[in-house]
Amino acid sequence: MEDIEIRIAELTDLDGLCNLEAATFDPAKYHMLSRRQFRYLLTKGNADILVAIYEGKIVGAAILFYRKTSRFGRLYSLAVHSSLQKRSIGRLLFEVAEKTMMQRGLKGLLCEFRQDEAQLSDFYKKMGCQPIGILKNYYADGMIGIKTKKIFKQ
Repeated sequence: MEDIEIRIAELTDLDGLCNLEAATFDPAKYHMLSRRQFRYLLTKGNADILVAIYEGKIVGAAILFYRKTSRFGRLYSLAVHSSLQKRSIGRLLFEVAEKTMMQRGLKGLLCEFRQDEAQLSDFYKKMGCQPIGILKNYYADGMIGIKTKKIFKQ
């Protein structure tokens, strides 16, 4: 979608991020970020939050975490509003996340997804992520997480 803008989130995006989180994730299945946690990430955290803007609203977000001791970034969360899924917004966010991490000099990224989400498995595989581990009892409802890694092509 050529009318999607991807940019780094600002503190003024706090309400939109909280609304997207609530609209996208089921708290019975996922650990949800609070308003306070979003504020911390936007102001002090060793993180970037990318937002996808469509018609002036946040319709997607990617949360990236960094560790000073690691050459890999972590794609903590990738969310696209349900009304706009299947429109390549997730792919755009992932690609910008990858470029953002490469600009930081990182070697690759790590991410996790629910074992019961076949679509996510296909998506991450398509994006070049390889499974590297199983995380038992990882999600809020006890579901297994699949840990993946992607090494960037320099």
